[in-house]
Amino acid sequence: MRKLAAVVVALLVLIGVIAFAAFKFDVYLQSNREWLAQRAGAALGREVQFDQVSVSLRGGLAASVGGLRIGEAAGFGEGPFLEVARARVVVAPWPALRGEYEMSRIVLEEPQIHIVRTAKGFNVETLGAAASPPRDAAQGGGTPKSRSPVPFLVSHLRIDDGRILYSDRTASPRRSLELVDVDVEVAGIGGAAPVRIDAAARWLDERQHDIRFAGTVGPLDPAAPMAAVLDLEATLGPLAIDRVKQNDWLARSVPRALTSADPLTIVGQVSGTVSAPAVVLALDATDAAIRYGEAFAKPSGVALRLDGRIERVGSELRIDDGRLELAEALMQLTGSVRTAPAVRYDLRLTGDAVPLGGWERLLPALAGYDLDGKASPDLRLSGGDTPKLAGKIGLAAVAMARDAVRVSDLTAAIGLDGDRLTVPPTRFQLNGAPVEIGGSYEIDRQAFQVSGAVTGLALGPLLDRYAPQVARVVDGLLDADIELSGRGASWETIREQMTGGGAAKVRNGLLRQLNVAEEVLAGLTGLEGLTTLLSPRLRAAHPGLLQARDTPFDAMGGHVRIADERVTTEDFALAAQEHAVTGSGWISFEGAIDLQATFVAAPALSTDLIGGLKEAHGLLDEQGRMVVPFRLAGMLPGARPQPDVDYIVRRIGRSALESGLDRLFGGKDSDTEGSAAKDGEATPKPKAAERLLRRGLESLFGR
Repeated sequence: MRKLAAVVVALLVLIGVIAFAAFKFDVYLQSNREWLAQRAGAALGREVQFDQVSVSLRGGLAASVGGLRIGEAAGFGEGPFLEVARARVVVAPWPALRGEYEMSRIVLEEPQIHIVRTAKGFNVETLGAAASPPRDAAQGGGTPKSRSPVPFLVSHLRIDDGRILYSDRTASPRRSLELVDVDVEVAGIGGAAPVRIDAAARWLDERQHDIRFAGTVGPLDPAAPMAAVLDLEATLGPLAIDRVKQNDWLARSVPRALTSADPLTIVGQVSGTVSAPAVVLALDATDAAIRYGEAFAKPSGVALRLDGRIERVGSELRIDDGRLELAEALMQLTGSVRTAPAVRYDLRLTGDAVPLGGWERLLPALAGYDLDGKASPDLRLSGGDTPKLAGKIGLAAVAMARDAVRVSDLTAAIGLDGDRLTVPPTRFQLNGAPVEIGGSYEIDRQAFQVSGAVTGLALGPLLDRYAPQVARVVDGLLDADIELSGRGASWETIREQMTGGGAAKVRNGLLRQLNVAEEVLAGLTGLEGLTTLLSPRLRAAHPGLLQARDTPFDAMGGHVRIADERVTTEDFALAAQEHAVTGSGWISFEGAIDLQATFVAAPALSTDLIGGLKEAHGLLDEQGRMVVPFRLAGMLPGARPQPDVDYIVRRIGRSALESGLDRLFGGKDSDTEGSAAKDGEATPKPKAAERLLRRGLESLFGR
């Protein structure tokens, strides 16, 4: 019982002591409100005001201050540096009995802090600067027990639901940043050891903290706060690049072409000092889809990791020992990013024998290809808001395949200047055929210019993929020397824009389901005098020519122009075993054709065709070859040759009349006027009359 009584008495004494200390503390506060504000202002170098102050025993002996305001330093603006809805200052009770008020803990509820940067520096750097001496006279009728400054021995600071506004007035235009839902816990203030900090804030995310710091700062020297040593782990994110670009300040620091709606998290180990921090950075964006204009598109699931040391030197961020992992590639990243007075990049990306496997998923121009080989990039990103990428990419043993296209044995040095890729004359294999090609490609415009030559390229697989209507008609081996230009990322777009020209020839080819000789000659059999042109005897004598469905040929081609989804030629020539075709016209990528041509039979075939058909002699040229003009127009493979009937009729008619004239005038070799007649024969007609008649026939029927 006595022990219980002793405990009760001790508790009562303790309560009394605390109550007395609280009473004394309250009297002190109420009696010295103005003096306390002045002393705090002197210590901070700022004007300090508050609306009310009271004593609370919740959580220990504490002063509760409402409406606290700390003024701004001269030259940094008119508004307050700090506004606090309510502040709780916990003091040690025993020193309070002696009138010494040591603040062990401060809690700021809903503070609003304004951090400003001007040409003078940061406004926080002026905290603690000397101020005018405080008045000694106490307010409220009391006199402070000691005129020495109140010892501010704060060991613990907590901020709940704060707001930080940052303004950089050195930039043009001014940049601002706002952090809300700020929670901070600082322990160990005022000691010789570093201060422990745990902080979190909400920046761009509307639901959760996306900025976190944990670690130590200091030891702190009030005379040089920016020299405090940092040892922190910082986490930024999850943040989306597209969301970051909505911030007026940071949008200038992110390349315009860089976009991503997926969240990213950056973790950094922060060292150095407050004024010159250094960060060992780690970013894993494997799960994010990221694009850079039309040049780069990383889907989610493709590896993208970045780590390296970033150090701030003045207004410059310097990157050392940076490593970039992209797909199967590992590259080195070094350089700097200047942040003031304007953002400027100077970064270098290098790599040696980087595997290309998987890059077809990153480069839209190679989408759908299976890619293999090695690359050695040496690229520099430089410039301001829209930085320029320049340098070269060495390629070795590159192979890629897609549908009907197979590229192999490609070794090249590709130049990059902004969004323009340049390829010097480069040799490789295309579907097994040797190719030499060079040109350029503008990434943003998707525009290309290319010139090159190919020998023995099999047309069938390519035409099946890109011009199926034409593939149903022609096949063979292509020899070409062509220059092309155009725009587009897909064949559907490219063929609309593509223009160019050169020389092209198809060797050892075949016109499928189109027998030119049989179709042209069969078109003559409906004319009077030529109905027996294709006799059974003739067909039997030339079965490969007149009884086949297709037209095999040795060579076909000419000089070509490409535009408006057409290939046009003025000197088309087809050479086959027993005939040839020459002409001019065009064929579209869809298979439409309009060709004005001439069928020329070989002399032996011509002899067999003419036979005893005297009317057909008018179709022979000076070399004794049968010549038939025709037109091939329509949609392949349904288009069929149509002989020029008017021309043929004129030629047959002229031939018949000339035969009659020969008989009339006794043959083309009749004597001149006045020559003697042979015995028993009539006197020949005058040769002048013959010439007049023949000249009239030429005008009527043509030569």
